[in-house]
Amino acid sequence: MATAPQLEIKCGTCGYWMPAPLTAAGTPPDPAAIVGTTVQCRKCLQRTACTAANIRLRAEGGVVA
Repeated sequence: MATAPQLEIKCGTCGYWMPAPLTAAGTPPDPAAIVGTTVQCRKCLQRTACTAANIRLRAEGGVVA
């Protein structure tokens, strides 16, 4: 059974790809909805802006977009 694609954000400081924070419903947000927001990197703890260039969808078999 295939899993749903996971939304990931790349840290602008260290380059670490981290999963996007989940919404209140427990699902990943729409990529367009998080563009323009900032998140804290789980590795280096720096804040990074979410842009179209540093967001990707990752499926079980590899990167989707």
